Amino acid sequence: MTKRYQRHDDCTECGDHGRIAARGLCYTCYMRQRRRAAKPNAGRRNNGDTLRVVMSWGDTTWVDDFHARVHRETDPDACWPWMGSLNKGGYGMLWVGGFGLLAHRVAHATATGETECEVVMHTCDNPTCCNPSHLRGGTYKENMADMHEKGRHPNSK
Repeated sequence: MTKRYQRHDDCTECGDHGRIAARGLCYTCYMRQRRRAAKPNAGRRNNGDTLRVVMSWGDTTWVDDFHARVHRETDPDACWPWMGSLNKGGYGMLWVGGFGLLAHRVAHATATGETECEVVMHTCDNPTCCNPSHLRGGTYKENMADMHEKGRHPNSK
């Protein structure tokens, strides 16, 4: 049976005298180093990659299901709310073949054919809205600038 910790003189990072977990570091310093070294988005797809894959499938019956869950108003300038499930941020979620897709990204992609955009921004600031005229592609930086401009960021006031 092996021991989880070895006894050494001091942690090489903080100098704490006690149990060493690995590489001459105490458990706290070792975990801190692991968190710093880890890539936060390792293994994740870029925005739009999953949507591009799903849209390339031959079977597009899921698009009809998507449109059935969007409540279209008669006024073309009104918001079209998503009537399906929402994520914790309040954005519409659609599950297709085990992949989770954001409803507003699907609405933008089906209307424009554009899946390459980094983010899809709401001009109406309504996270459930799927009206393509209220959506536009952009970058993360543009989205943050828009949020500060409209006073939606906690530190922008």
